[in-house]
Amino acid sequence: MRDTARADLMRDTARADLMRGPKARRIQRQILRDQSFFRDPSGAGTVFALFGITICLMLAGMAIDYSNAWRQREVLRLSADVAAHAGAGILARGGSAAGAMVAANTAIELNTPKEKYGRVLYDAIEDIRPFHYDFASNREMLSGPINAVSVRLERNDRVRNPVPTFLLRLIGQDDWNISVESVSAVVPTERCQSSEGVFAHGQVTLAGKSMVGKDVCLHSQQAVALQQPSSFAADAGISMPDMGRCAGFCDDSSSPGYDGSAASVNLVMPETATFIESLAEVFADPKKQSEAEMQFFTAHPLAGDLAALDELGVDTTELKTGDVVPLSATLFQRARSLPAGLVYNVTCGTEDGAVLRIGLSAEEEEAALMAADSMSAEEMAMVGEEGVDGALAKTVAETAADPAPESADRVVIAGSVLLSNCAFHFTPTAEIHDAVMISTRTGLDAVLTADEGAVAADPALACRASRQAVIMALGAMTVPAGFTASNASFVIAGAVRIGGLPNGEPALHRGLAIHSGAEVQFAGAHSFESCGSGSTALLPTLDIIKYVIPTQTFVSQ
Repeated sequence: MRDTARADLMRDTARADLMRGPKARRIQRQILRDQSFFRDPSGAGTVFALFGITICLMLAGMAIDYSNAWRQREVLRLSADVAAHAGAGILARGGSAAGAMVAANTAIELNTPKEKYGRVLYDAIEDIRPFHYDFASNREMLSGPINAVSVRLERNDRVRNPVPTFLLRLIGQDDWNISVESVSAVVPTERCQSSEGVFAHGQVTLAGKSMVGKDVCLHSQQAVALQQPSSFAADAGISMPDMGRCAGFCDDSSSPGYDGSAASVNLVMPETATFIESLAEVFADPKKQSEAEMQFFTAHPLAGDLAALDELGVDTTELKTGDVVPLSATLFQRARSLPAGLVYNVTCGTEDGAVLRIGLSAEEEEAALMAADSMSAEEMAMVGEEGVDGALAKTVAETAADPAPESADRVVIAGSVLLSNCAFHFTPTAEIHDAVMISTRTGLDAVLTADEGAVAADPALACRASRQAVIMALGAMTVPAGFTASNASFVIAGAVRIGGLPNGEPALHRGLAIHSGAEVQFAGAHSFESCGSGSTALLPTLDIIKYVIPTQTFVSQ
């Protein structure tokens, strides 16, 4: 045992001697170099680099996948907007709810085809909804005329077509669920009132220097031509679908106020001829009712004195407000007055050029004046409380083909509706106010004409509500400026030509409205001012197609 211990001691001594030598020192240095690997911090960079790459890949994935989701949402939104607008466009043109749905569905298929984007509609009947939108309350209604279309498109689990992700799948986000909805409605324009301004399907031309006042609009669905420098007040309007088509002095330097008044607007205006025909049809049939008819006859009940009709042989025993009285052109010319609260349907022959002359002819006017001058003292005494005008009316009724006017120099039509298949010509003694006149005559160059001195509505330019007049024609209109002075509205299917004043001064129009299915031309200088009359059911509506966000869905009225 002592020998073993002695051997171990000798080995330890030899090892110690060896460690003290040059070789020992080399071994120690090698051991120290090997141990420094574990203390070198440069190895940690590899770990952090791998971690950074992972973060970058995640961020890139978020950028790529979020961008793709946003792009897919915008594709759906654009398709829904176009589809809703297409459906509302059908409604604006008088189409049906079914037609609006078909138009919307066609637009969806065109802009988001299934072969490229997959299924985006769950159910066409459920996701394309025509309904009534109330503009005043900004709500959908259960009842009312259909004037809006809602379109909902989606890419989600509901249609089994979510938007797939790419790099975000690494963290468990396999797809996106996307849904959009767009609502387009046909609503009245807030820019213009239908009773204040000129609205034409064709070009509007102002040939002379003109002034457009506050709240007056000039609109054309084609173009406006300002052939002379003009001026526009604040809150005036000049518009067309593309303002780049304005011709002439269309800038602020030559026409002050132009820039603030100009706007690219595409108004939804009904076909003028269709509007006139439908209104004439309603007035001609007592069994049919419309808002326009009710509005007019509420303000104009049946007159108490119907003697003027009795004189023509018309049975007046059962007449009531809004009834239709048929008259030939000959009987109309013989009538000394048209009692208020009735519709007079006057028929002309079928020959070309059949014209209903309203007012006295030159010969009849001269005869009336001669009759007044030739009255003796005894005749004057017999006049009594009736006065000269009343006696003159009786004299003209007996001596002229046309009856006497209400006064010595005027033939007045007021408080009634006149329908006719004749052309209208207004003589210098004609005065139309508080009445509706509709000519369904077609095929002539101008079916509505007037002489200088004829007056529609309010010659005093006082904007009196009781002096308003609405005159319509299926043909063209050519009248002097004075005929369209104040509170007069014209709905004309053909071209409209308004003359200027002979002295070259601006012709003043206050509360003038012109709705034309063709072009409108103003010769000479004109000045347009507003009466603030507001809209009426007797005039075409001025609508726009607008994207809306209803505040509440399906609220009962």
